[in-house]
Amino acid sequence: MKLVMAIVNYNSLSATKNMLLSANNLQIKPDIYVLDNGNTIDLSEKGKLGDYYTGLLQVVNLPKNYGYFGAVSTFLSMHKGLYFDWLFIANSDLVFIDPCVFNYLEDYTNGSNMDVGIYCPSIISAKTKIDQNPFLWNKPSKYYFYKYKASTSSYYLAKTYNRLSDIKTCLKKNMTNKRKTIKRAYEVFAPHGAFVGLNSIFFNRGGYIESRNFLYCEEEILGFICKRINLKVIYDARARVLHDEHIVTGSAYTKTKHAIRKKSFDILKEYIL
Repeated sequence: MKLVMAIVNYNSLSATKNMLLSANNLQIKPDIYVLDNGNTIDLSEKGKLGDYYTGLLQVVNLPKNYGYFGAVSTFLSMHKGLYFDWLFIANSDLVFIDPCVFNYLEDYTNGSNMDVGIYCPSIISAKTKIDQNPFLWNKPSKYYFYKYKASTSSYYLAKTYNRLSDIKTCLKKNMTNKRKTIKRAYEVFAPHGAFVGLNSIFFNRGGYIESRNFLYCEEEILGFICKRINLKVIYDARARVLHDEHIVTGSAYTKTKHAIRKKSFDILKEYIL
């Protein structure tokens, strides 16, 4: 089984180094490509990154910041002959705390589970200790659409909504999600985008990386693409990674973020409608 992992780096060299170091404990080691968005890593530092990971590692220079999935789309266009059974897209602010993260992929690579297009483990927030997966259990409803539409209509409304979401997260911290009491695999609609695996069958059936959204809405769009090509999204609670989120983008909701989010929602609308 051939695993490839694309780590998107943007002004986050220290986090990328920590992630690479933690990857050495994995029982199944992927080939790692560090996508240097905007060419932010100093040349001397790029030469040293191989010292942090014992597996195959390559730094891919990207001349500008293409965004999150945009960087992956550009990488794939540069490496059209790249072979893999699974391609994992990863934020640079992850730490591998479970050596068995990739051990369950065989369950979805052969036999009766060949209809699985996307795989995601538990993603534990270092800040809240909450599992951020799945991003969406079910397909977004009309309420979801209009709520998102309203929140992107105004920066101040969106900022208020984000604060309320933070409060909701804090309240949820000590609650038990009954749907996850058993550590097993679940079929869901959309994975959290911080760490997501794409089966080669996803691409073979016409799946693709939507790159027009610089940031935001990656998760919902992936869910819609997977549904369109009749493949499943699997959330596997047996495996987990740690997410030290907002290292790159920061936690504050700025007007720049709002403008990006609004544009991303316009793209998401094409999939919903």
